[in-house]
Amino acid sequence: MSPDPAALLAGRAHLARGEGFEAHEVWEDAWRPMPRGREKLALQGLIQLAVALEHRRRGNPRGAAGQWAKASDKLAAGLPWPLLDLDRLLAAVAPCLNAATRGELAPLPDLSWLEAAAAGTAIDPAPPEEGMNVTIMLIHGAWMNAESWASWRTRYEGRGYTVVAPSWPGDERSVAELRAQPAPELANVGVSEIVAHYEAEARKIEGPLVLVGHSFGGLFVQMLLDRGVGLAGVAIDPAPPKGVPPAWNALKAGLPALMTFKPVVTMSFADFQWGWAHTQPEAEQRAAYERYVVPTPRKVYVDGAQAPFTRTMVVNFASRKQPLLLIAGGEDRTVTASMVRATYKLQMAASAPTELHEFPDRTHWLVGGPGWEEIADDALGWLEGQLPALHGQ
Repeated sequence: MSPDPAALLAGRAHLARGEGFEAHEVWEDAWRPMPRGREKLALQGLIQLAVALEHRRRGNPRGAAGQWAKASDKLAAGLPWPLLDLDRLLAAVAPCLNAATRGELAPLPDLSWLEAAAAGTAIDPAPPEEGMNVTIMLIHGAWMNAESWASWRTRYEGRGYTVVAPSWPGDERSVAELRAQPAPELANVGVSEIVAHYEAEARKIEGPLVLVGHSFGGLFVQMLLDRGVGLAGVAIDPAPPKGVPPAWNALKAGLPALMTFKPVVTMSFADFQWGWAHTQPEAEQRAAYERYVVPTPRKVYVDGAQAPFTRTMVVNFASRKQPLLLIAGGEDRTVTASMVRATYKLQMAASAPTELHEFPDRTHWLVGGPGWEEIADDALGWLEGQLPALHGQ
């Protein structure tokens, strides 16, 4: 979704006349409804630049310096629309705003040259995103298989992306078939086997690849990035890597898989209600349970319980080179928001971009429950903001 061209032009005209506050107001109204992504970040950079100039006009060098730093960061990648000569604009405002970072009040720049551009110029929306050269790999967690990504896959393919959603080894059949007769090989499937499986699948793919995973799949995304697989990753309610202790609710959610010696376990409806979808009406809980829940290998939970004493779930946080987004649900009982924050703090050791997005009212079933579209769009918008390649550029 591109901003309203008329709003872009109006804001530019205000900026040309030295009206930073008015430019900020016009652009902010256009910015609010936009989904996350490169275009929204670029417009936010222009808004912050306008606010920086307004702070300077009002004699507030500290406020000007703070907004200038934020604007410079967001505008470093350029503008996705032919709105103005960004290099010329940045060169014009730099002496004034750089002085503000030193606490000095230098003269405001003359931006009247923007006025000519503002008169009667049309701006075409940004070209459609061309994502066919990028593959998005969706990685599910325990108790699910690839069918749990059906809606996401349709949504992303509708945006022009190639989407693959491999199941865990042994989970390739339909939900009904897996429930009727779980695959015997599931008994020997653990974290190492699953990560190796996804790495092999990923290396078959030609061209750019990004990763999106939920629950254990979110942990696997981090482990795959650690192995150099993928240009970027999104980990949604990710199972904790080594170094992140489970919260009490998370321990309760995992106990049913550990309190048995059966190698393949089926989650009960009561456990799904409590740990995955406790904010939904029972009819919706039952429908989701019957449609998506499959038996899962006990071994992945054993690996999780033994994580503090083994290297099975190690992630080398500081060495990561790819951007990573972590998404947490504030109502999640299976992987609590506090656990995702703890993972985020460890991932901040990397030099690559690292972000955390929290959705306060979402449970562990945020990828399939009410409002899943917002999560899907947030993940894709963030990826598009990180990787120009996702725009076909």
